[in-house]
Amino acid sequence: MPKGSNIIAYKAYIKNLIKLLLGRIKAIPTSKKELYIQRELADFRGNRLAMSPTIFSEAELREYYRSKSFDAFVVGRDQVWRPRYSPSILNFYFDFLDDIQS
Repeated sequence: MPKGSNIIAYKAYIKNLIKLLLGRIKAIPTSKKELYIQRELADFRGNRLAMSPTIFSEAELREYYRSKSFDAFVVGRDQVWRPRYSPSILNFYFDFLDDIQS
């Protein structure tokens, strides 16, 4: 069994293998390509997106967004839709925007 950081690569390979077998992808990306994608994504996030701090409650969320000015709101990744990660699912539908005066 792989150790350390190899476990992450192993898991990614297994996930891609399953996707390949299910017909969801046409080829398994090489580790070089995966590394390129991860670096480009990190660069994009670091240089193009202003990220909020981690917010732990609905009250914190409402207070944070009342106190700032925003051009856009983005929500993504399937993890945010999982009930265990989103006790206030309506927040991911931007229900707190009603509290903000433009």
